[in-house]
Amino acid sequence: LTDLPFLNPDFNREDLMKITALSKNRLNPFLREYAGADGFSDYINRLRVEHSISMLKDNRMYSIDAIATASGFKSRNTYYVAFNKLLGMTPVQYRETLPDKSAEPCTEPIV
Repeated sequence: LTDLPFLNPDFNREDLMKITALSKNRLNPFLREYAGADGFSDYINRLRVEHSISMLKDNRMYSIDAIATASGFKSRNTYYVAFNKLLGMTPVQYRETLPDKSAEPCTEPIV
């Protein structure tokens, strides 16, 4: 998790401020300019969704909920809203677009 601190569900604005050495007043303008994000939550949710996309592609055996949790989301609803905002579809719909739909979801924990 040290390389991807946003996977920690408790990662917050103050943590990002420490990592970037930016003040609270400079963080959001920085994220808008350099990441095209509408603030901290938008930025972190985008990183988490992008991480979940790679997991959806590479770990077809894991459930959507397990991938959401492993990607740093605290709730299924937050994950679905963030995913839909970024891709215009749900994680389930996205997974259905991937090849090899025959894999059965795994109930084993990821970690």
